[in-house]
Amino acid sequence: LVVSAAPYMNETLIARAIGRIAAAHPRLRIDCRSVHPFEVVRQVLAGETDLGVANLFGLDREERIAVEALPSRPVYLACRSGHPLTRMANPTLAQALQFPLVTTRLRGAQAALAASGGLPDRLGDGIDADYVPPVLVNSVALARVIAQESDMLVPGTLAMLADDLSHGRLVRLNCTAPAMRTTDGMLYLRDRSLSPAARAFIATLRQVEAEVQAAHAPV
Repeated sequence: LVVSAAPYMNETLIARAIGRIAAAHPRLRIDCRSVHPFEVVRQVLAGETDLGVANLFGLDREERIAVEALPSRPVYLACRSGHPLTRMANPTLAQALQFPLVTTRLRGAQAALAASGGLPDRLGDGIDADYVPPVLVNSVALARVIAQESDMLVPGTLAMLADDLSHGRLVRLNCTAPAMRTTDGMLYLRDRSLSPAARAFIATLRQVEAEVQAAHAPV
């Protein structure tokens, strides 16, 4: 079983799903690759991987790829304890986005939101927006630590931020927008039959996703 996934997905859902598949099928050989979302798509198209997991932005234009969307999850901004924003009663998104982001490359509506600084009149349609943050990372763990040591903001789902939030290393900000949601899914070639192992992985990943959703439901 070969699975190619974006780093953010690997550090949250994929690792759990791979662990369960390995435990259930100890003789199965597994190649779990952590690569850029663009590379995930390339490997799927080249037939180099059984399954890809990444952001679905722009894939509606690629007829060769079949897509199974994962449930969309809210994305929040978090900052270090003692950050200037924590001294404000209810900071707006525009006020929050005056501080730089540390995250992966953003595309589509999320990219447009970041580039606009949270100001609606500068938002645009976001169809082909692309945003490279001031500090570009490909790891949730890296982004969280960088945010703890600076005034940068780290975006993430509750599952990504849970440990730091519960221990007070990061503080969740209560400013949000409709575009602040995940748009991830599973990708594979339309004309290529999925192996039993790939189908088992898909079912396991959906189970893991449901458990994570239930454990980290917004409050």
